[in-house]
Amino acid sequence: MKNYILAAAVAAGALCSAGPAWAQIPTGAELVAQMDKDNDKAVNKQEWEASGNPYPYPEEADTNKDGKVNAAELDAFLAQFGGGGGAPAQAPDAAGAPASGASAAPGGAPVQK
Repeated sequence: MKNYILAAAVAAGALCSAGPAWAQIPTGAELVAQMDKDNDKAVNKQEWEASGNPYPYPEEADTNKDGKVNAAELDAFLAQFGGGGGAPAQAPDAAGAPASGASAAPGGAPVQK
């Protein structure tokens, strides 16, 4: 449960005011580009915390245990929870209705048929 909340928080924190809820979830590369201050193409705990992200550094995403997470590690981590750079399967149309081939679940979320 903690990992699910963390992954959702990472994606939501990166999106902040990026637009509608169906906007594309950022990729690991986009997250690294936003937070990597020493240009090593990875984010360490200090960079993560300095980014202003209110969520804890995802230590479990650091699969090679080098003390930092790179784009591939973040993509793999977020993919466990349906994130990591992909757009939703069916985005709502301009009126907010589900796209063709989908129906609305309780709460209005599109559901693939």
